[in-house]
Amino acid sequence: MTPKKILVVEDEAVVATDIQNMLKDLGYDASVIALSGEDAIAKTEEIQPDLVLMDIVLKGAMNGIGAAEQIRAHFDIPVVFLTAYADEETLQRAKLTQPYGYIIKPFEERDLHTTIAIALYKHEMEQKLHESEEKYRSIFETAANLIVSVDNEGIIVDCNPRIQQVLGYAPDEIIGQSTTNIIHPEYLAKAQECLKEIVTLGFSYNKEYKMVRKDGTLIDVSINSGALKDEKGKFIRTICLIDDISERKQAEKRISRLSSVVEAMIDGVAITDLDGRITYVNNALVQLLGYERKDMIGKIPAELMTEKDRPKFAAEAKKVLLEKPPSKSSEYTGKGKNGQEIPLSVNLSILDDFEGKPREIIAVCRDITTSKKAEEERERLLNELEAKNRELEHFTYTVSHDLRSPLVTIQGFTTMLRDDLKQNEGGKVESDLDYIENAATKMDRLLKNTLHLSRIGRAANPPEEVPFGELVQEALEQTVEQTKSSGVEVSVAEDFPTVHVDRMRIVEVLVNLIVNSINYRGEQPHPKIEIGYRVGGEETVFFVKDNGIGIDKSEHEKVFDLFYRVSKSGEGTGAGLAIVKRIIEVHGGLIWIESEKGKGCTVCFTLPVV
Repeated sequence: MTPKKILVVEDEAVVATDIQNMLKDLGYDASVIALSGEDAIAKTEEIQPDLVLMDIVLKGAMNGIGAAEQIRAHFDIPVVFLTAYADEETLQRAKLTQPYGYIIKPFEERDLHTTIAIALYKHEMEQKLHESEEKYRSIFETAANLIVSVDNEGIIVDCNPRIQQVLGYAPDEIIGQSTTNIIHPEYLAKAQECLKEIVTLGFSYNKEYKMVRKDGTLIDVSINSGALKDEKGKFIRTICLIDDISERKQAEKRISRLSSVVEAMIDGVAITDLDGRITYVNNALVQLLGYERKDMIGKIPAELMTEKDRPKFAAEAKKVLLEKPPSKSSEYTGKGKNGQEIPLSVNLSILDDFEGKPREIIAVCRDITTSKKAEEERERLLNELEAKNRELEHFTYTVSHDLRSPLVTIQGFTTMLRDDLKQNEGGKVESDLDYIENAATKMDRLLKNTLHLSRIGRAANPPEEVPFGELVQEALEQTVEQTKSSGVEVSVAEDFPTVHVDRMRIVEVLVNLIVNSINYRGEQPHPKIEIGYRVGGEETVFFVKDNGIGIDKSEHEKVFDLFYRVSKSGEGTGAGLAIVKRIIEVHGGLIWIESEKGKGCTVCFTLPVV
């Protein structure tokens, strides 16, 4: 069967396309769209549609009512009005064009389907009434809906065989009876009002009643009605399309019961319409975000989450609408009433209507603050473990490399010692033994420093609150001989803050830094060391500053590596700054170098200040 051709007249292109897609889903040919009244008249003449779906308010000189007047004057084509304006004046003006129905925006696909079906049926019946009763009788009798014709006294004058399945009557049993015999008494007043509406406006949509079957049982029905008129526009009778909605009403009752379950859920639930506006939230979501329920209704979900997550949510909702299956859990950051950010796990799914069409989007939201913190802590520990492994790997390589050097020396001179003994070279033997002894001494120092570094942080002394100035004085007492013999001038700041530290370890830090400054003073005629601190914002930075040879910027990080020495001719093993760095980090502090080659060196570090 060739699909009915419908011309869509709508000046909003996006809305027109949505309506066009609805009509195509319903099986109609809606391939042509008109964007103005003048365009509607021209395309009606061109394609001769079976029905014109006309927006009342159109841009341009001619509105929908004017276009409908022209179409009805020249073509026998039914017009159904689309309007967001349902006031009496507009309807009365539109009524003069003898439309076949009205659809009030916004509307559902079911409303569109019902209105067009009635309009096409009315038009076809009017045409058939002018031609032959027999030609339309087969359509009337084979229609899937129960169709009942009622005169203005409420007497049933015709019905199709579908009445047997819906109400249990044969057609000849019901024709001639009053509608009061099949409508439940509680709904008779509503039926009378509906009849007046039909006579006045020409239509009545989606009115729900309870009807009485032949066996006395009740069923829920939805009735869409339209007035049938003769060629002069005189009211003849009412055509009613009746749908059995008993199953739907039962489902609604089940949904009502389920709503109490949803309210008791510990997860937050929000339901939005297809325009993305929230229509329902449960108590858990209200408690989670801190809003009043009434303040959340009508919002879009994006308003309840941080701005960075909004595009992601929109894309996920669109995907669920297109593909139907529920989405996997996705993480978003909710935004509470007071601005607090709440990590959420959100699942989206589609709720279909009774015709299987998408009706609403359901979002189930779970507060994952606790699990998120646990995940972050796990990630932190893993990163820390990886860093420790890298540090251990570097440590192992450094130790093996630096310990190998004295071993090679010992091995080499041991061989030379044997040769010299065989040749009775007494003087060389003494020299060989000196080299071996020095190498063994160096290895011993390396091993002691390595052991010392490995113990920092594990065998710590209990931390205590101590003025930092006291720690400086202890360090200076331990290095007094070196400072005097080297001629270094030491200056110390006053009013140091109190720190919470392992006293012995921090004194060790200061001793190391003072000795380093002495060892790397170079040829400075007036070597100086300054021990002080500076405050920037909430941070206190302690420092040991000298005017020695300085350190090139490329070596600022390397100097903290184990056994690394700025000058190979300098004293020590190169473990001092590695030990210092380890002690500072164990205290939760940071340490860094501020220096340029030839311009002195400042070692800065932070400690927990009381």
